[in-house]
Amino acid sequence: MPGITPNKISAIKEYFEAWINANAFQSNEESGARSSRQELGELVESIKNRRIKIQFAADAQWPYSDPSNAPVRMEFQLPVNRPFTAR
Repeated sequence: MPGITPNKISAIKEYFEAWINANAFQSNEESGARSSRQELGELVESIKNRRIKIQFAADAQWPYSDPSNAPVRMEFQLPVNRPFTAR
């Protein structure tokens, strides 16, 4: 083909290899981001579950039936006029 020289073929091979490497790098980064999001979701779920356990323990320690427990219950984000129920 006119204008295609061994130098151009060599350059095209280098560009192609660079593209393959960049594509592989992006795939690895995308996979890493996906697993990081999954780990974050698992951590958030764990925190939520532990928060609920703490709230149930606080609900048992400071029952809603005693009006003097209202300030403590508000600190634990518990309803002051009924027992705690997980949402």
